[in-house]
Amino acid sequence: NILIVNSKYPPEYAGSALRAHNTYLRLREKYAINVKVLCSSIEFNSSQKYSLDGISVQRIANKIELNGSRYSRILKKNSILHKIARKYVSLINVVNESIPTMIYLIKNYKWIDMIHVFGNVTVTSTAIIFSKFTKIPILIELVNLVETPSFSEPKILSFLIGSGYPKHAKFVAISVALKNACIRAGIESSSIWCRPNPVNEEKFHYNRCSVNNRYNNLNLNKKQDVTILHLAKFMPLKNQIFLLGVMKILPINYKLILAGPSINSGPFIDRDKEYLRQIINEVENYELSDRVDVLAAFITNPSELMASVDVFVFPSKREALGTPVLEAIACGLPVVTSDIPGVF
Repeated sequence: NILIVNSKYPPEYAGSALRAHNTYLRLREKYAINVKVLCSSIEFNSSQKYSLDGISVQRIANKIELNGSRYSRILKKNSILHKIARKYVSLINVVNESIPTMIYLIKNYKWIDMIHVFGNVTVTSTAIIFSKFTKIPILIELVNLVETPSFSEPKILSFLIGSGYPKHAKFVAISVALKNACIRAGIESSSIWCRPNPVNEEKFHYNRCSVNNRYNNLNLNKKQDVTILHLAKFMPLKNQIFLLGVMKILPINYKLILAGPSINSGPFIDRDKEYLRQIINEVENYELSDRVDVLAAFITNPSELMASVDVFVFPSKREALGTPVLEAIACGLPVVTSDIPGVF
């Protein structure tokens, strides 16, 4: 009986959550295992129980949002009162989510044989603490590039049972950079499995992706035009806007497809919506409308999109791995990335 504990889970988009779901669908079919999911959310701010592909999912999300509330309008940003309010709200949010998480874990204590954690939020930290107390085997998969991996642990618990990750925990580092981060945190090498994310080779492979199926939204000339694809969530970290500057200096036969989801709710909606608006405005300002196609939506058929282009690019400012890069390589596409040591 495996309990997945994730910072997000479908239908909310997150690469690690989608991969976790697909991985356990495959493992459930291949082995005699049962799977449940406990997750948090950024996009949704309500707790809900639902089923996805026969897997029971319990979402715990109950945060007070200070930004954009009537209180934030009263409190001057970066003032002492604003900082105090932020700390108070942060503490309340931890309590609001850690208590129902612990109740769920206690109720399912006898059912759980192993916990598999992805991400670092209150729900995942509470699951790690629960494992420390109960000695339930736990696999901690690091999916965000950090200098030193850590989780939130009350000081009183650190005093009573020792600080840091459970001694029995095993870790998956999806890149060499994350493995090195684990070692810096004092985690034994024997407890770390450095393993890149898997690629679904039924969808992403050269024969499948070398189909002569040109992308047709940009009125391409089959012989002359070169199509470039960037596939990622629209957020500043993914650096799509950098590619518009690249397009300005590339010959006019180069065409760019910017594809990926854009959030519709949550604390980062203003940031990401403004970023998407900036991209669309710059496409117009640079007079690139006939050379750049912006597809702000969840891409259900990424392998087919990769099959229709010539080059894949990934200019992220920071990545733990960047699974689409591996998928593009599996398709035989030339790939250009930013230089992130220990990752790309």
